[in-house]
Amino acid sequence: MLQNFQRCLSLDELQEFFHQHRQMMQQTEQQITQALADNDLPTLGKAIHKIVGSAATPCFPMVHRLAHSLAEAARGNRLELARALATELLAARTEAWQLLTSRYPQLNKPAAAQPTSSQPAQP
Repeated sequence: MLQNFQRCLSLDELQEFFHQHRQMMQQTEQQITQALADNDLPTLGKAIHKIVGSAATPCFPMVHRLAHSLAEAARGNRLELARALATELLAARTEAWQLLTSRYPQLNKPAAAQPTSSQPAQP
């Protein structure tokens, strides 16, 4: 899997991608937890939409499938099913990250600092 990404991205770019993805997932998990606490299925659906698209990108098929099922439960106003699926989704996401970073520990390293417009890129 990592080799497929490395064909298109440098290691620094790949690390930055996964760092940003991890931050987005953490924010989305907080939104999911709050939406469930508030019984707010429309907000839950919006948060899940982010996961549906992004989970397919880093090749997390179980997370992607659970996110789809959770989105359907939210659209169908099935709160208890949504709660159960959210629990499974968050556990699957954690397991996927642990598997990925144990297999590719270089993804745990922070991405290299990118030059800003005021800092010229080094050759």
